[in-house]
This record gives sequence, C-alpha cells and structure tokens, in this order.
Amino acid sequence: VRRTAMAPLFPVDFADNMVGDVMTSIAKPLEDVPAAVCYLLSHHPQEEELVQSFIRNGDSCSATTYGLIVPLLAGLPFFFRAGQCTRRYIDTKECKHLWNLGKYLCSLLVVVVSRCDNTTLLVTVSTIATLYAFLWDVGLDWGLGIRELVPFNFAQARAVTENSGAPKLGQ
Repeated sequence: VRRTAMAPLFPVDFADNMVGDVMTSIAKPLEDVPAAVCYLLSHHPQEEELVQSFIRNGDSCSATTYGLIVPLLAGLPFFFRAGQCTRRYIDTKECKHLWNLGKYLCSLLVVVVSRCDNTTLLVTVSTIATLYAFLWDVGLDWGLGIRELVPFNFAQARAVTENSGAPKLGQ
C-alpha cells in the first residue's frame, strides 16, 4: 500500500498496479468505515442526542467527518491510481497511460462533485466518468471491440441469405 500511495516516486510494477486496482474497487465501501468507527467510539448506552442524530442521519458522525474524512477516504484510491498512471507515462512515454490517468481523474471529480448540492452536475459528471471507465475497461483493459461485443456478422448473414434462395425484401 505504501508503494501504491507513493507511486509517482517509484516505478509501478504488477503488484503495485493490483493493489491500486483493489483500492479503487473498495473506494465506495471505504465511505462506510467512518460511520462504523463513530458508532464504536461513541458512549454506550448512547445518549439521547446521539440517538436523535442517528435517527436523522443514519449514524452518529459529525459534519466534519462527512465534510473531510469521508471524501478523503473515497478519493485517495483514485488519487493513488492517478499517480501510478502518471509514473507509468513518465517511464514509458505511452499516451495510453495519460488516457488511463483521465479515467481516474474523472472518478476523483465525482467524489469532489458529490459533496456539492447540485444534483444535475453530479449526474452529469457521474455519467461521463462511468462511460469513460466503461469504454476504457471494455475496450482497452479487456480488449473487446464492437466485433467482440456484437458477434452478429451482418455481411456474413447477408451472404448466407443471398445464397440460400430465400426471397429477398421487395420481391
């Protein structure tokens, strides 16, 4: 984890890359950790004020927790992966690492925008980030293009139809 966090300072190997990918995969569940910690560290049995806070907010965390700690936990994995992409670009000069960097910066932007009260902006940024990540993962990481995703070969189907003696449209 230390090497992943300090990626721009060290070359990124396969293990560093895997740790970074796992961290981005658990970014959303990491947002629940502060709520669990707040509950476990609170006074038991809970005082009426904490119970009312729990009823209102779903947990007993402070506004600082939601304004600072939760966004930090949610954003750090994407920040670390962005650092890894930057280092890979520095080492290889391959532009694909800059495009991959863009994917993680878009995800980081979603974390930042999610703290605003602008639903339209959040939906827009989230949609762009999701499409970017989907296209990158499917097209580049998995190597699936349109031919692999849509296996139906229209040219082959037309040739089979024309050679089968079946009636053609308009006849």
